[in-house]
Amino acid sequence: MLATLALAACAGAVEDCADYGEAQAMGQVEGELDEASGLAVSHQQENLVWAHNDKGDSARFFAIGLNASARGTFLLTDVDAVDFEDMAAGPDGSLWIADTGDNTNGRPSVSLLQVEEPEDPDSSAAVSPTVYELTYEDHAVDSEAMVVDEDGTPWLIDKVEGGTARLYRADLKSGLLVEELAFRVPGDGLTAVTGA
Repeated sequence: MLATLALAACAGAVEDCADYGEAQAMGQVEGELDEASGLAVSHQQENLVWAHNDKGDSARFFAIGLNASARGTFLLTDVDAVDFEDMAAGPDGSLWIADTGDNTNGRPSVSLLQVEEPEDPDSSAAVSPTVYELTYEDHAVDSEAMVVDEDGTPWLIDKVEGGTARLYRADLKSGLLVEELAFRVPGDGLTAVTGA
């Protein structure tokens, strides 16, 4: 199966994104990245992105060149992938993976995995993540989008249809995902945030 790697800052007709221009297809990724879900641009190396498959794959992630060339594969040790949804690169050279998918809103907790960005993206190696088990304050949430801010704090955005999404701050010390704000998602009210 092929996955197309396209780099774009915006999709749809959102006026705020008019300055970014058209998406450009950079190539097709062949190999074991067949249902790409998370994508993070490397802060440490040029022309490199990190990616992982959606639910159903083992706990691993991939290095991909900006020309869509498949590079290395990295297995996360001592981790079961429940539903990997997004990736983000931290300011300190770390990579974060959000195991936060919950289509039925039934998971009692979700996980964020943190690893150091591999120095050799063309290798295949096992890496040991730091695992943060987190719970939402009052109910289960399906989140498919994560960002990591300049202070290294992860944030999750819920996947809801209806025009309003919520932003949750990961309090890694307490193990809570704290709702910080709700915001309107541009579009027809049926658009859900599925990546960040």
